[in-house]
Amino acid sequence: MPVPEARDLEELNSQLLASSRMTSGAPGRRSSPDRRRGDSRGGAQLLPLAEQDFELAELSFPRVDGLGRVRVRTNLYSALVLPGTTVEVRLYPSHVPVRDEGRLIARHNRCYERHQQVLDLEHYLDMLERKPGALIGSKPLAA
Repeated sequence: MPVPEARDLEELNSQLLASSRMTSGAPGRRSSPDRRRGDSRGGAQLLPLAEQDFELAELSFPRVDGLGRVRVRTNLYSALVLPGTTVEVRLYPSHVPVRDEGRLIARHNRCYERHQQVLDLEHYLDMLERKPGALIGSKPLAA
């Protein structure tokens, strides 16, 4: 197809509009072989909508580390279970729920930065009961 030549932008737009009308019969409508033949099936070729919703989450099964955290991609999220427990994590666009045997044990806002720790102080309160000074200067207390 040759490159159009025009004196200015207005003339170029007029040429493009005229070309579009010749091709499709109306401005802004795409030409298709079915339309040129007069075939009016249109959406009949589309597949039906899915009967069930599908979840927009990335599913993983990380193990809780010795500091009560799970690694999800590059970030660490606190989880309120014993170290070594394998949990279910679903990574949604806005949040990260952590489940142990189907029970929700933590829910964090998703962090899009890399190599961050998303910690909830409430997940460490049991430790404070046993060792009152354990969290002084710690990351959960700073968060």
